[in-house]
Amino acid sequence: MKKILFLVLTVIIIIANVSCTTATNPTTTVVDPTPNPTTGYYSVNAAGMTFQWKITGTDIACKVSGPTTGWVSVAFNNSSNMAGSDYVIGYVTGGSTLTISDQHATGSHTHAADSVQNLTLTSGTESGGTTEIVFTRALNTGDSQDMTLSKDMSLYIILAYGSADDLTSMHSDYGVVQTILH
Repeated sequence: MKKILFLVLTVIIIIANVSCTTATNPTTTVVDPTPNPTTGYYSVNAAGMTFQWKITGTDIACKVSGPTTGWVSVAFNNSSNMAGSDYVIGYVTGGSTLTISDQHATGSHTHAADSVQNLTLTSGTESGGTTEIVFTRALNTGDSQDMTLSKDMSLYIILAYGSADDLTSMHSDYGVVQTILH
């Protein structure tokens, strides 16, 4: 009886350790990407998502795609945390009707729309269970709610997606990549 009790307790402890050690925050991957020779876009991947960018003059053109029919987002930050990040979140309805917002984190799990929306050339698609948003913004918007970006800077890219067509629901998954904006 003592051996059975010991075995049961051992199994419970092992299960508890496995479930408690599963990462609630993903490991940050460090990536120095190379451009796609055809498009000139650089790209990084995390949480099944892709962030692509190309710097042209004083602007950065961005594409964010993820495995969802809900929202996708990309955040820029000097740390791997959501707090203090500058990000863009958007979703697509009807296959091509885009709702997109330039936002900033107001805490570890909260965000709000920027006073000034600094996104241009926006578009989006949703097809085959994948949502993609496309936008351009200035590297330096002059907006205190936006992070100033620059060519060859090191920063953290936080990619996230959710299952709902809204700008407020909790993410289904997210990932963090430290990279260089070439």
